[in-house]
Amino acid sequence: MHAVNSVHFCYPRNSSFKSWEHETLANVKKEFFAYGIDREYAWCDSPEEATIIVWLESNTFKFSDHIRNVETEPLLNRFPEKVFCYNYDDHPAGFIDGVYAQMPHSRFDRGQHRCINLMFQHNELIYDLTDADTQRSPSLLCSFRGSFSHPIRPAMFKVCEGMASPHALQIVDKWYNHSEQEKSDFVQELLDSKFVLCPRGLAPYSNRTGEAMAAGRVPIIIADDSQNFSGIEMERYALWLKEAEIARLPELMLQNESRAGEMGRIARQVWNEKLGRGKRLLNLLNLIMELKENRTAVVDMDYYRARWHSHEFHRAHGWTLRQRLERKVKQTLRQVVRS
Repeated sequence: MHAVNSVHFCYPRNSSFKSWEHETLANVKKEFFAYGIDREYAWCDSPEEATIIVWLESNTFKFSDHIRNVETEPLLNRFPEKVFCYNYDDHPAGFIDGVYAQMPHSRFDRGQHRCINLMFQHNELIYDLTDADTQRSPSLLCSFRGSFSHPIRPAMFKVCEGMASPHALQIVDKWYNHSEQEKSDFVQELLDSKFVLCPRGLAPYSNRTGEAMAAGRVPIIIADDSQNFSGIEMERYALWLKEAEIARLPELMLQNESRAGEMGRIARQVWNEKLGRGKRLLNLLNLIMELKENRTAVVDMDYYRARWHSHEFHRAHGWTLRQRLERKVKQTLRQVVRS
């Protein structure tokens, strides 16, 4: 099959990257050819000749001063209409159009964004799970491991304390520095669970949603501002619970326990088709092409500057002068109270 569309992957020039991100581009290229994605798209080393240019962005927080960085990006200035990003920031600002793993629903714009699962899970063991592994009969009603990075999480722990059904909830204060044994234990716990609790943390999105799918288990998403994955019918395999209704969690699980097995099977099927190795890059590129082909606006640097310098853009991220002053006053008051 002749590849019609070509793609140039690269890093933005004016961004800083964390230690584990320096190999992302090399790993993308390796997977691109290892899994036959080159049958659908052509790898292009030349940004001039590429149909689309995909920035692999860092997950470092980006504030209003980042506007200067994107305004001076050479490729964006030359080819604003074909530069897109893959972004997995906890609090993405949405500087350029593209695919976002953690864009909240309140800021999601279908003309600018698509949403997918975190494309490169930090626990790589979930990619090694086989369909046979996921057919284990779970002994736990639900499980969760994570820190108290949002108030909904301790509230969830309190609700689950009184459940008679076996469950496993554990506080873990680590950040991408888990041992191999801890990673393995976590995967085994996923397989042992009918439901995987996915409460919001620093962002509405939770990595556990994808991890649950890989394990063929049912994610329960407890995040009012979460955005569904683009092009995937999540209601077939996931459950949602409003944060204010956290007390209903045991009831929700018991009501759906009888169909957890079938929902988990669908979750695993969707993972295999869209999100696992060999599918995640193809899904990313297809979403970017869909976004590109359905644009109605003329995309040039004026298009982006109008966004970056608008009051609405700054207000949405808490960057206005008034918002910064209000935060400063609140911080001062808290310090006074503590003293």
